[in-house]
Amino acid sequence: MSIGESTVWLFFENNSQNLIGYGSLGPINIPVGDKSIEAWLIPYFGVSTNFQGQPKSVDRRYRYARRIFQSLIDEAKLKETHRNLFLYVDFENTKAIESFYPDFGFAVLSTEIDETAGRTWILMHRDLAD
Repeated sequence: MSIGESTVWLFFENNSQNLIGYGSLGPINIPVGDKSIEAWLIPYFGVSTNFQGQPKSVDRRYRYARRIFQSLIDEAKLKETHRNLFLYVDFENTKAIESFYPDFGFAVLSTEIDETAGRTWILMHRDLAD
């Protein structure tokens, strides 16, 4: 499914209508100093509450969240048009910022404050060549 320039994937449990999670990938221009670089952005990624931490019977590397997120990275690599991949993470999601995303090679790049919404976002980056 595509929305604007982003592509959205919905992940369902085998042989059912149960939504496990979703993810999206789209192009973005990120300002870096005086210039802007073309890159990929993961604007949305999530796992349904019932499927978080599942399946418990497998090593955590193979649970739904990690498999879905890795598939987004793989899609960005397959496109071979941009070397950089970014995502914004809510400042309060410390577990993801400190553990989940770094496990996939992401590092904190900057903190951005959305004064209109009253939210703070962490911009994270990964080089797809790594």
